[in-house]
Amino acid sequence: MIPLLPFVAGLVAGGLAVRAWRSEETRAGVRKAQDALLSAAQSGVTTLRSATGDLRRRIAGGTDESGESAAAATPKKPRRKAAAAAKPATAGTRKRAARAKAAPATPAAEAASAAKRKPATRKRKPAAGPGEAA
Repeated sequence: MIPLLPFVAGLVAGGLAVRAWRSEETRAGVRKAQDALLSAAQSGVTTLRSATGDLRRRIAGGTDESGESAAAATPKKPRRKAAAAAKPATAGTRKRAARAKAAPATPAAEAASAAKRKPATRKRKPAAGPGEAA
């Protein structure tokens, strides 16, 4: 009996929903809400189009609302390329060049450098028994 209770409740709720949908008052309310959403979406699209048009004009060098050119209204930021040019050109290349020159030439040297990079795992000693000293 208990498992049928949710089914019956859904059946009743569905019947009430169909009955409400068939009434003219409900349909009028749905139409009104649909029209309100449509007008809000259209006004949002219109606002977005005008904002992007203004932005395109500013980027293209047009004038903004106050009448002055957009290029003159925005202050220019200092370029970073000039600061980067003042640094020495070999700042990051020295380490790479040193690594390339220090590369091992023989297989034995390669094995030794690999052993330096990857430490060998230590084997554990077996645990001392109850009669043995640690």
